[in-house]
Amino acid sequence: MERRSHPTPEMVLSGREDAARLSRAIELLEEAYRAPFLLKHVEGMSYGQISEVLGIEEGAARVRVHRARHALVAPLREV
Repeated sequence: MERRSHPTPEMVLSGREDAARLSRAIELLEEAYRAPFLLKHVEGMSYGQISEVLGIEEGAARVRVHRARHALVAPLREV
């Protein structure tokens, strides 16, 4: 059987659909959770950096990122 080195059109479409669902789910997060989540997972900031940027305690940054992740699970499981 031949192994493909390039994604199939179906794989590309599925990936785009997944990305769109993730984007919509992130948009629905409350700002208090969306900003820390994006700073952590898009900008690659540490919790310490997030706390400085947002003016919150480092522990609060950790909690908000955790809650954002938790809030994203249900919408992303829906197919």
